[in-house]
Amino acid sequence: MKYNAMNNNNRIMILDDDIFFGNLVKNFLKNHFEEKIDHFTIEDVFLRQLTSEPSIIILDHHLNGCSGLDIIPQILSISPSSTIIYLSGQEFMHVAIKAMRMGVVDYIEKDRNSFYQLKHIIDKVLFKPHSDGESQQFLAS
Repeated sequence: MKYNAMNNNNRIMILDDDIFFGNLVKNFLKNHFEEKIDHFTIEDVFLRQLTSEPSIIILDHHLNGCSGLDIIPQILSISPSSTIIYLSGQEFMHVAIKAMRMGVVDYIEKDRNSFYQLKHIIDKVLFKPHSDGESQQFLAS
């Protein structure tokens, strides 16, 4: 079942230098969400496409010329209301802690359950319960 947060401005952006894995994530999310989903492998191209509109950003740790930690401040300076989810094969706790302190909402280690964890987090970001129990879009347009 596909979900739509009732806002066509929502966008999911994936920055992962691994073309194969990034496309797997993109295709998985396209099967579950109607939001616009883009995958980028190069940091500069990703940053040029980033706007002040809030997005959900899925960020890898190891990138071509830097780390995901290096990109977080640039993302937040361009789009401070975006939600960043760190999706990485990096197992070191200090990387996860640093990413969370920098403003990442969640840290997911790449494994066989990571796609479903990612879907669950995106569901929480896109839909926040109203006080009357109805769904409400979390991201502001």
